[in-house]
Amino acid sequence: MGRCNQVGCSVENCQYNEGRLCHAERIDVNAMGDGKAVTCDGTCCSTFKNRQS
Repeated sequence: MGRCNQVGCSVENCQYNEGRLCHAERIDVNAMGDGKAVTCDGTCCSTFKNRQS
């Protein structure tokens, strides 16, 4: 399976962020709370991994 479209990332300490683009093999985005998002603020990237300095 090929790469998906480019996904921008502004999380400076995520290990998958390279040049403000996500380079994770798979990206999981989920709704917070009850599973229903009303706006983008109600979503979160579950793929995030803290980059070790």
